Amino acid sequence: MIEIIFDTETTGLNHTQGDRVLEVAFIEIVDKKKTGRILHHYFNPEKKITEESTNIHGLTNEFLSDKPKFSEIADELWTFIEGADALVAHNSAFDIKFLNNEFHLVNKLKKDSLYPKLENKFKIIDTLIMARENFPGQRNNLDSLCKRFNIDISKRTIHSALLDTELLLEVYIAMSIKQTDMNLSPVRRAQINKSKGSKSNLSAKSGVVIYADESEVQVHEAFMESIKKAS
Repeated sequence: MIEIIFDTETTGLNHTQGDRVLEVAFIEIVDKKKTGRILHHYFNPEKKITEESTNIHGLTNEFLSDKPKFSEIADELWTFIEGADALVAHNSAFDIKFLNNEFHLVNKLKKDSLYPKLENKFKIIDTLIMARENFPGQRNNLDSLCKRFNIDISKRTIHSALLDTELLLEVYIAMSIKQTDMNLSPVRRAQINKSKGSKSNLSAKSGVVIYADESEVQVHEAFMESIKKAS
């Protein structure tokens, strides 16, 4: 399964009032493993960035003045994600609305372009929803999730689409492992419980052997890779 982990930084909170995307980062994974494909861009938003917004992500009009407009590299962005099965983001509704708006503006600008709404083409996976299901009643922002899974956030002094996407990737893999454990099929759970509950297994010459299925092996390998990276 091809998934794109992504994040955006914006000039404000409301695209209907003219706020624009300043930065976007995409990281591709296949079966929960990084492929090495990463796309990261800053944009000239063509509007003044408020001081309040700059305090969040550190981006200024001066820094972004020589960066491309979204419309200039929309094709590159779309080409990167178009083969994916799913897009993964934290509080995805926010990022999806902003990206949809940017692609919509390009559609109006270039009459030969036609970018559909992201939710109409891709499965959207929201890690905030996943976190609320796994950790009800707890803080589930990105910082809290990183701390919960012992992921280093020392470099996260400001919001950065690229860094936040890298952190979200680690969180997503960790939560996928947790959900795999929580969502065992009744048959497989019965197998494991039978194996754990059998007193004779300790002394029997041939006990019950339960092999990991393919999806569990992939998730385990991804988890081991994240541990390797962290250490």
